Amino acid sequence: MITDANGLKALAGHPVSAKAAEPDKLEKAVDLVRDVFIPQVALPDIVYPSIFGATPTERAALGTILDSLPLKDVGTVSTIHVSPDLGDPGLLGYCRPALGSINLNRTGYDMDTAGQFRYTLVHEVGHAVDAPGRIPQMLLKGSPSAQEPFGQGPYVTDYASTLPQEDFAESYAHHRLAPERLEQVSSQKAQALRELDKPTGLQALMEQPAFRESGKALGQMLEVTPWLRWGAEFLGQAAILTTGVSGVSDTLQGAATGDSRRALSGLMKTGAATGFALAFHHPALAPAGLALLGADRGLQKATQAGAGVKQTAAAMTGAGIGGVVGGMGLPLGLTFAGYQAAGPVGGAVGLVVGSVVGHRLGSSLGAKAGLALTAAPGPKSPGG
Repeated sequence: MITDANGLKALAGHPVSAKAAEPDKLEKAVDLVRDVFIPQVALPDIVYPSIFGATPTERAALGTILDSLPLKDVGTVSTIHVSPDLGDPGLLGYCRPALGSINLNRTGYDMDTAGQFRYTLVHEVGHAVDAPGRIPQMLLKGSPSAQEPFGQGPYVTDYASTLPQEDFAESYAHHRLAPERLEQVSSQKAQALRELDKPTGLQALMEQPAFRESGKALGQMLEVTPWLRWGAEFLGQAAILTTGVSGVSDTLQGAATGDSRRALSGLMKTGAATGFALAFHHPALAPAGLALLGADRGLQKATQAGAGVKQTAAAMTGAGIGGVVGGMGLPLGLTFAGYQAAGPVGGAVGLVVGSVVGHRLGSSLGAKAGLALTAAPGPKSPGG
């Protein structure tokens, strides 16, 4: 929120009660979560899934299979659990697309063979690829499986005919492991999956050892504290949704009360949340979302400083540019530099540090620079 009763009192020099100021503390905490977790959506997800319950042999097989897939697809999976029993040997595995979590059944039919193990994992990865942006993306865009040609015949297997989601996953598995078979059955589905394969934005750049190996190392590091992986996944999605809801609320309330700055803040937050939610399908929306989120920070700082229109515009512009540079350039730069200096672990550390502080730091510095460059000159001294 840009302006409220307490904010106006503070600018006017009037005291604000501790009780009345409490919502501001909560709002700052929400803003911090938003600034830390949302910008990570703007980056191609290069973090390998964390693996739990696997034997050394299974872990090696999982690594080999994941290495054979495009990094952008690997990044849609957050965790892989290998369970001793899922209660039914016919249930070889399942995926929770909203969390990118895969569970494999070690004692499922033929899961002790390399071919079935590989096919099952790739099939489940297909489910995760079907919802790369998790809940926000599914709410706004929908999944590829909900669009033609998926969900209609011909089907590459009988199981594919049970649900559109299974049609996509089965087609995806054949696309990766038996593309000739998929082409013979449905050239339309084969073409649709080839279109999804095309790297967009920074995805092509990420297919380098520095980023793949750093992402692999970070995924392994997160296995020590699995709640961090799940917590970050949840907070990232929640931050996008709450930012969008908050943006709509501020836009409506700002318009109703004549508070133009609050309305503008709401529009920028709504636009940023929408851009992040759709970034997996339209990568250009990711930097746009970072710019809008940064510009909103610039607007807040300008308002707190009592800046006029010119200074506010400069603060918003500087914060928007700084948000993009810090939110994208710093994580990628630190990952590459860390990898060159200390290998995969160094790259993983660089990715975490850059992702956590990059956008907030860049937008704050950009806002301060904009305010400073457009500040009115002070009065001249008598002898000047």
